[in-house]
Amino acid sequence: MALLTVENLRTYFHTRGGVARAVDGVSFAIEPGETVGLVGESGSGKSVLCYSLLGLIPMPPGRIESGHAWFGDGVDLLNAPRREVRRLLGNRVAMVFQDPMTALNPYLRVGAQVVESLIEHGLCGKAEARRRAVEALRAVAIRDAEALMEAYPHQLSGGMRQRVMIAMAMVTEPDLLIADEPTTALDVSVQAQILGQMRELQSRRREAGGAMSILFITHDLGVVAGLCQRVLVMYGGKIVESGTAEAVYEASAHPYTRALLRAVPCRATDGGELYSIPGQPPDPASDWEGCPFAPRCEFAAEVCLRADMALREGTPGHATACVRADELERLDRGAGRVVS
Repeated sequence: MALLTVENLRTYFHTRGGVARAVDGVSFAIEPGETVGLVGESGSGKSVLCYSLLGLIPMPPGRIESGHAWFGDGVDLLNAPRREVRRLLGNRVAMVFQDPMTALNPYLRVGAQVVESLIEHGLCGKAEARRRAVEALRAVAIRDAEALMEAYPHQLSGGMRQRVMIAMAMVTEPDLLIADEPTTALDVSVQAQILGQMRELQSRRREAGGAMSILFITHDLGVVAGLCQRVLVMYGGKIVESGTAEAVYEASAHPYTRALLRAVPCRATDGGELYSIPGQPPDPASDWEGCPFAPRCEFAAEVCLRADMALREGTPGHATACVRADELERLDRGAGRVVS
């Protein structure tokens, strides 16, 4: 049984300029203990998707038009009474937010913010909560964790605030950790240490007979390849491809996924020009039919302009919304090359 099952989620923003369809009919599932990567350009709807699941969309102008998000033993995060959802948030479901400069409360000391979830949900007493908070801070490469507990957010750098936010999310050992660009402000060595800590926490939960799942949102396709078992590719508020990391990276079925992989800097030859996807992402407030990537796609045809964007399985567990996926695969075979 899946830990989280999202069905037909639509989140629209009603503005003077029109209705922005930020998330437009998204469905997916996350299994217990699974790490799922959610990738796509800025503005594709990744963060709005996660804020919708946690009830953090400002209403108005935002509104969840439809959908369900069944968690655990059957709580619908989108439609259950708020009191029931709050019992899960910060306890069984936790999130690392994208902007470390604004996510912490400037009026509270770091220690008070890290222990809050433990005490609020009655997971332990104050002394034990402080001990666990110090351990969580040390786990994200903060050396003088005891002293940092007494600091205020304005006394910390952006990277230190990012680590504090990660510690806050992981201190309760949640069943589902939603990580929105969690290592953006960190250097490579600290990033590797924190990703290792996430894997270690998952391993400890498995050894104890439990499981922790991670929804990992990032632009770093290299991190996704090393951390995630499954990948969801999002564009224009929709999931356009999903599958195992191996399938998506080695046999990309959607032209947008191919373009993202082609844009990875390490793929450029020495001295060669870096590839960038031509054009701009679609305006979510504009009306379009068919595939939202069609105006930027080198393989677009007339059928793409009126295509149904439903995901279709090409091979077991690997689905794409591209209606020309079979044709493109035949072209690749004819050219004698593997798409990656």
